[in-house]
Amino acid sequence: MRYITLLLCSIFAAFVLYVGHAAANIRVPVTPQVQLDDLTPEARSEVECLAQNMYFESGWEPEAGQIAVAMVTINRQESGDFPNSICGVVKQKTAETCQFSWVCEYKTINNINKDVYLRVRALAVYVYANKDRIKDPSQGALFYHADYVRPGWKNMIYLTKIGHHKFY
Repeated sequence: MRYITLLLCSIFAAFVLYVGHAAANIRVPVTPQVQLDDLTPEARSEVECLAQNMYFESGWEPEAGQIAVAMVTINRQESGDFPNSICGVVKQKTAETCQFSWVCEYKTINNINKDVYLRVRALAVYVYANKDRIKDPSQGALFYHADYVRPGWKNMIYLTKIGHHKFY
């Protein structure tokens, strides 16, 4: 009876994951096809920067929000208007202002929730390896902010809101 209960719970969990991803129009496998160890050292470094940005900016947001933050980082890297590496984008400062506030707050992965970070990093690997094949939930955004922040940005075209972030 215990095995049947475990089996039913597993099936239900898989169904919930499927429905959640279908609702967000995102198809993320439970286990990424590419693992961190499969990547080159340079790619692993880029994924770690991406994962840290996702963790500190959206680690407790819905998965679609985490992917959107990752895609904004990648969109910036590919735009030609920002540094040409993910780590460069994440660590970029304009004057003394960080593009991502956690960088200027000197947060590090030394004092984090390891389980959440490992889950976010696995998602970062997936996004990094499949960035050209997944639908960008940020709709091509280059900027975002938390919904409780009122930046003085002008002439920004609002694209979408996911979780607690607004994307432009």
